[in-house]
Amino acid sequence: MNGAGVKKSVQIISNDTSAPEFSLDLTGDILSVLEVDSKLRKVELRGLAGTELVSEFVLKQGSHLEVEILESEVSSGNARVDRFEPVEGEPGSWSVRLVADAVDRPLIFNEKFKIAVRTSDGQEREVSFPFRVEHNARVQATPKGQLKFIPREIAKLYGPNPQPISRAVLLNAGGEGIRFNVLEVRLDENLEGVVKTEVTEQRPGEQFAVHVRIEEWQEKRQMIGRMTIVTDDPECGEISLWVMALFTPPDGGGGSR
Repeated sequence: MNGAGVKKSVQIISNDTSAPEFSLDLTGDILSVLEVDSKLRKVELRGLAGTELVSEFVLKQGSHLEVEILESEVSSGNARVDRFEPVEGEPGSWSVRLVADAVDRPLIFNEKFKIAVRTSDGQEREVSFPFRVEHNARVQATPKGQLKFIPREIAKLYGPNPQPISRAVLLNAGGEGIRFNVLEVRLDENLEGVVKTEVTEQRPGEQFAVHVRIEEWQEKRQMIGRMTIVTDDPECGEISLWVMALFTPPDGGGGSR
């Protein structure tokens, strides 16, 4: 793993009676023979399900060793190297184009792009670069599937000075050109009277937050129900999540205060 300013400490034990034991601190930089161009923080292929996803980036020589590319591949069939060629006029740089074929449903997976190289010290090495592929729905919800209030949040509702608790579901446009609005939020009977919701627009037509709020301790030990967010998107008109909370008193009591 490459990194700058890596520090290690070694404990030295010797037969020197004046200093039989001491620490030796080592500091250095670990370099990779190849690295992704620093302009790109990480390699991602992201877009709408049903469309081909593409990422283009540059790999550069990462150390004093000259690099000869022997072979490049992706670790499985979910994506492919569509182009790998030297950058004209830039020694030690290669232009890469990764492609993930269209899939008909939302899908997220992680892959590794592997490159076999020979360096100027005569060694053959394999270098790998992780990348992420996201075939998105038109409207993406985070978290997905369920919203759970954890025990330390629930504990704030208990006792003589209760504090309301809140979580949020973030809705984002899944690709370029997608615009939507949140029309309403529906709660099933298990959540009504316990949960309050509020919708705020973060970026017009592109991002909304649905705030889910619990204001009072509930004597019923477990709460679980469905929350449905209704949008005006023609394909993602309704997004449904489970909302869950377990009302266990912090002191282990029976639940009444």
